[in-house]
Amino acid sequence: MHRVVTAAVAIGLGPAGMFITAPPATAGVLAAPGNCPSGNVCFYPNYDYGGTPSLYPNPTDHSCGSTPIVARGVFNNDDQSWTVYHGDGCTGWGVNISPGVGVSDFIALDSSDPTVRSWR
Repeated sequence: MHRVVTAAVAIGLGPAGMFITAPPATAGVLAAPGNCPSGNVCFYPNYDYGGTPSLYPNPTDHSCGSTPIVARGVFNNDDQSWTVYHGDGCTGWGVNISPGVGVSDFIALDSSDPTVRSWR
């Protein structure tokens, strides 16, 4: 089963493509995966938070950079919002992920290549 955590809080189409904002966590709806420690943004190689995540501890730099891996799922267990993008160099569709929220599968945004490659 594919689970996608997104909301129509802010959906727009601009020069960089589609942009979606994931909502703040709601009690009981989504818990942090057990392998994503507090203070980390966790990038998963498989959907539904599958596989061994690449952990990015205590991020502070909001300039564009490559994700540690090409990720099919991301959980933000940090205390600030982060935006992940489909393309290199923060291009293509993007998803803003609030603290305590994750996207376990990007297939609703791109069924042919549901991955993210850059973030800020």
